[in-house]
Amino acid sequence: VRAGILTFLLEHKRTAEALTELHVNWLSVSRLLNGEPAYEDGNNELLLSDDEVMSALHSLLTTQSSLPNLDWLDVHIEHTVLQKPDLVDTDVLEKMPAALPSITKLTLGGCFPVMVQLPLPDPAQIRVPMESRSRFRGRYLTTPELEHFFRSIQSQLTSLSLYEIQLSHSHIAAFLPLIGKHLTRLEIFNCEQGIFRPRARVSDATATFIAQHCSNLESFGIAGSDITATGLSAILEANRNISKLNLSRIENRRMNYREIMDVIERWVPRVQSLRHGSIFRFDRERDWVVSPGLISLINSQLRHPDGGGVSLRTLQVSRLFYRVSPRRRELALRSLRYALNNGVQRVEVCPAVHPQRIDRDVFRDGHQDVLRALEAEFPHVSFVELPHPFYVEGSECNGID
Repeated sequence: VRAGILTFLLEHKRTAEALTELHVNWLSVSRLLNGEPAYEDGNNELLLSDDEVMSALHSLLTTQSSLPNLDWLDVHIEHTVLQKPDLVDTDVLEKMPAALPSITKLTLGGCFPVMVQLPLPDPAQIRVPMESRSRFRGRYLTTPELEHFFRSIQSQLTSLSLYEIQLSHSHIAAFLPLIGKHLTRLEIFNCEQGIFRPRARVSDATATFIAQHCSNLESFGIAGSDITATGLSAILEANRNISKLNLSRIENRRMNYREIMDVIERWVPRVQSLRHGSIFRFDRERDWVVSPGLISLINSQLRHPDGGGVSLRTLQVSRLFYRVSPRRRELALRSLRYALNNGVQRVEVCPAVHPQRIDRDVFRDGHQDVLRALEAEFPHVSFVELPHPFYVEGSECNGID
């Protein structure tokens, strides 16, 4: 998407009326190459017209019936690229429902940081540069504004994917009862609330709330959470038709890989894809997808009464055994090979860090050697290295395929 395309939609109503999907990937807009910005010769200015693009996007999202038949809005804005990334401000929240009256799938990443309405800590205790402190005061959207936005949507949302947005339990509790019963896909990635530690993450209380208001999910994803087996079990028990499950960056150390796989095997034994995106700390439980519990899940599917055999087709892992002991690597490889020999057809590998922070050592510890060996051993399996830390099912901005 370029500014000219967005402006064209504003000026040509017939074309805008025919549009049913709009995907905006800021890594493409800003011409980022492999996580590094492209520069003019000897010039330190980025090759992007962010003001023009943001202005055109803002106009599309605030002009009544600008995209009357748009079914899917998918916008990913990279915080590290754009100085002022809050595309979805109060004005947009107020007018977007009328601009997009037919929307049923909504994906917003890094578009509007949100904070609960709490007093700021003592400025003397804030370790933030003085010039940046004003950013944290008054520009963040409130719980009532989000509730009003979701209440004003004119069609029934069936898919909601939010990532890199600051949300608290109160935000989710405000809008989920309005849309939850119709959702078949819900993704909440890296939606930590607060800029000061400790940050409030999605916990068991929020997971239980999701279970109470969502019972038709077929795809569920969460990253950067504090949930335990109790919260995960509540969601999966209420949504036994989930076939696509993404659990990344579970920060609660009481949640280990055995519990995760046990809960999955109990409530959604016919799951088709398991994804575990990148983590930002190297804890021992990060690669639960290729834990010994995977063999148990495969065996459970082989024995399932429906006789359909193994339904699991996609696995996503956070790199291939990055910084693990030889014994853990051996166990993980055994689990992975067992899955590949019994029906898994696709393996996605996430980077261990954000793409913009990748250094020259990112492929050390034999990662590439392991990947190449597996590709040779299983030529019928598709191995894909993802450019982003996690895969968003409700987005076309994952940069693959």
